[in-house]
Amino acid sequence: MNLCENCFQKYKALIEPTIKNWLAKPLSDWRQAESYVTQMAMKTKGVFKGKTWVISFNKGEEEKVADYVDVKAFREIEK
Repeated sequence: MNLCENCFQKYKALIEPTIKNWLAKPLSDWRQAESYVTQMAMKTKGVFKGKTWVISFNKGEEEKVADYVDVKAFREIEK
């Protein structure tokens, strides 16, 4: 409750409905939830070099995605 009135209204409109939806039903796909958390961690750590987010890539494809992600950091967080 430390949000200013404007931020609180945005929270109520954008974030709270999602949280209530999650609480109303069990998470049916834990892998999807884990993927969201991993993507947020990667974004926070600056893994993505632009607006393109890479969800996954196979070994040997590092050169293909090097323009979009810090491959070393991606692999560390992915673990």
